Amino acid sequence: MKNRFLNNSVFYTFYGIGNPSGNLINDLERLYGDSIKSYIIGDSFDYDSIDETKYNFLVVNWSRFFPEYYTEPIGRIEYQKQGFIFTKKFFEIATKLSAKGFNFVIDDVMEADTYITPELVFFLEKFKEIGIKNDKLVWVYNNSSDLKGSIVNIRDFKVKTLHFPHFFVSTLFELPEPTNKNFEKEKDFLILNRRFSLGKYKLLKKLEERSLLDKSIYTILSILPELDGINTFEPISLKDDIASVEDVLKDDTYLYRLNTESFFKTKVNIVAETFLENRDRERFNDIIHITEKTWKPIYMGVPFVISASNKHIERLHQFGFKTFNTIINEDYDLEENIDVKLDKIIYSAIQLAERYNTKEVLDIIEYNKTLFKDIEHKRKIVETFFLTSFENIFKIQNKII
Repeated sequence: MKNRFLNNSVFYTFYGIGNPSGNLINDLERLYGDSIKSYIIGDSFDYDSIDETKYNFLVVNWSRFFPEYYTEPIGRIEYQKQGFIFTKKFFEIATKLSAKGFNFVIDDVMEADTYITPELVFFLEKFKEIGIKNDKLVWVYNNSSDLKGSIVNIRDFKVKTLHFPHFFVSTLFELPEPTNKNFEKEKDFLILNRRFSLGKYKLLKKLEERSLLDKSIYTILSILPELDGINTFEPISLKDDIASVEDVLKDDTYLYRLNTESFFKTKVNIVAETFLENRDRERFNDIIHITEKTWKPIYMGVPFVISASNKHIERLHQFGFKTFNTIINEDYDLEENIDVKLDKIIYSAIQLAERYNTKEVLDIIEYNKTLFKDIEHKRKIVETFFLTSFENIFKIQNKII
């Protein structure tokens, strides 16, 4: 599949743990195949091989984990993946590439809430020190409140940001489609919690207060420290699920390795997304973090409501998908009061469970599943909400003949 901009671009990365190209390039390769030109910079890399007539990008894979935050052996693994970009050698390489007209891309597409850490400030200070200007750098993340790109202030730096729908692409390729979907309905609701945070706690607490947990299959794999002193729930996992021990929480390759039977043993998936509200903290932007949690029920073909930050449902519509607003009340998507929002979500889930197998619901499910599996549609979304803005950020559009 050809794309005018991508045909004129070359991406460079470094070796690391797992996929060396990182998530951004890997997703583009999934959609555009061999038309994506990428190279890995190693010790024997020939800098004279760089074609300076192309648009060249160094893609730096950013991690939310940093080596000094871990004890061995996790620290060593994370250092190999992340620590290199804080070394003298990395900045020497970045200086060479800058002299050849490179642009720089921070690949943070697993996240939507990038913290302003000392490591980030150090990284930006070093870029400034070696002469790389702000207009040569963009931070790419999975925050779909930022569809056209924006500029955020980080200390004395102005950093350009842009959304890339990583999970929209990766879920189709990484989540195996179930072969058996014929199960009796055991419960009304499915609520999957990997890392149990405050928003997810509030959701389960509301369900518990309404005696609805007995009508639910739910998981809690890891309880975050922010719940210390208030949590009343114990960890629980799905039967025969690989994601049932603490170790898997440190490895994002387990995001798609789960027992999918429960999706079909329940009537409605209450999606507990990563963020329910934008709490006061030092962060990049308001958050719409559409992750694999949302795309799983769409791909599986089951009814859903979504507990997430505002305009989550609105973004799904913008990406071409249907939800159940002709059947249930979805004004929870814009509700500012969190308690009221959760009440509305639960009431909508109850409504949907009463009509989960009606033709109107099943038609929406089938429409969404077909659209989600359409590769051409995925390219359209990536081009509309990423590549066009990406070209604009680097002022490339008018330069390509």
